[in-house]
Amino acid sequence: MRAAKITPRRDGARVPLFLRVALAVVAVVALTLGLTMVLLSTITSRTVRRQHSDELVKHTRNISALTAQEVNGVYISSAMRTTMFNASDQLHGSVVLILGDPQTAYGRGYWLEVNAPTTTGLLPLTTLPATHLMVYAEAMNADAPVLFTHRGGQAMVAGQRMSDQAGNTGVIIVEMPVTQINLQIKDWFQNFSGILVAAMVLALFAATLVARSITRPLRAMHQTVRAIEQGHFDRRVNTRRQDELGDLGHGINVMAESLGNAQRSQAFFMASVSHELRAPMTSIQGFVQAVRDGTATGPTAEESLDIVLDECERLSHLIEVLMMLMRAQASDTPLAREWMSTAKLLEQATRAIGGKVQDRDISFEIKADAACQAQVNTPLMLQVLVNILDNALRYSTDGGTITLCARQDADATTFWIDDCGPGMDVQTAAHLFEDFYTANTARTPGHGLGLGLSIAKRVVMQHHGEIRAENLPQGGGRIAFFVLNDF
Repeated sequence: MRAAKITPRRDGARVPLFLRVALAVVAVVALTLGLTMVLLSTITSRTVRRQHSDELVKHTRNISALTAQEVNGVYISSAMRTTMFNASDQLHGSVVLILGDPQTAYGRGYWLEVNAPTTTGLLPLTTLPATHLMVYAEAMNADAPVLFTHRGGQAMVAGQRMSDQAGNTGVIIVEMPVTQINLQIKDWFQNFSGILVAAMVLALFAATLVARSITRPLRAMHQTVRAIEQGHFDRRVNTRRQDELGDLGHGINVMAESLGNAQRSQAFFMASVSHELRAPMTSIQGFVQAVRDGTATGPTAEESLDIVLDECERLSHLIEVLMMLMRAQASDTPLAREWMSTAKLLEQATRAIGGKVQDRDISFEIKADAACQAQVNTPLMLQVLVNILDNALRYSTDGGTITLCARQDADATTFWIDDCGPGMDVQTAAHLFEDFYTANTARTPGHGLGLGLSIAKRVVMQHHGEIRAENLPQGGGRIAFFVLNDF
């Protein structure tokens, strides 16, 4: 799998993240407040109109109820005039008392209008404009106030039939200018606009705080990443946040730690390879020079050439191991896997390592069912088993037995190899699968390169498995691993 190349976009002038976050927060708050204001304006307008409509109906009914108590006639009652005056003053409108039938302007009847602070006298009903009489007749028969346009504006009109104890009948009409209602809605709107401006100022302040809280750690992370890019792998992001930014900072710290470890491993790898290559090359150069100069002749020359041949074989083995390590690291390359008998695999591994036990009294015991199988890349898995056996031989004592076992489960096959040595200390078990780690830090020839088990770990991971090392209760060490089948 190839790494994707990330190319920064340069479509235009760069807008600071701080400004973008602040503008985004302000835009969201402004949109929310705007929608809220439209909704509240609609609700408030309807509510105010309904309240005034109910108030008109209430005053109309109150005045109508008062007329029913009049004995001498409503047109001469001071209490009636006072009540009409108070209603007109509260509503900033007018109250019209009609005696007679308002549906005709030519019938017998009179009308009186109170428009605080003025009050007209009783006038013939024929003096009311016909349009007024039509609207009053409609309001008298309607369940709710009606709109009426006159005197250059609109008014809400409510009507109620009335009668007194003197036998007079008529209608009470209460008018209220719509402009008065609109003024109340406007006052509310102005008050809410002030609240809106204050909310926008607070939103801008909150947006600034939010933007700073987001961009400050991002700037710090950017500086840390740039430092890591320049090779300063000891730099860390200092954050105690418990959110996504905190997770990002933790991820950057983990990445820096991994890159630092990789750099140290690479430097250690190069130093180790240089050390391993320099020794045989120096030996080869010295003995070849001795043969060429004639310093080494006869048996000594033959012995020198044998040493040169051994060192060449050692270099060849080192190069083969390094190439295998590189192949094992290419974990994105799909493995060609096949079903293989585990017993056969273990037998091949013991035969491949058999040359190293000719001078030692160590035997192998294989415990694997004949039907037990594993889906593996045979050459690589054989190398894993050989590397683990080589490690087991290094720790085992003469006269013992190394046990090789395998077990097939539902979706995995497990292998484990037990040596007959004294076991491993804690430090060895913790670093056993690291590159170039050997218990013998002197790295004298013949003690291995410390790459066998690290290669085994990489191959096992390519088989989607895990490998571990542990001590056995009865003594000795165990290296166990599993591979997934049908992956």
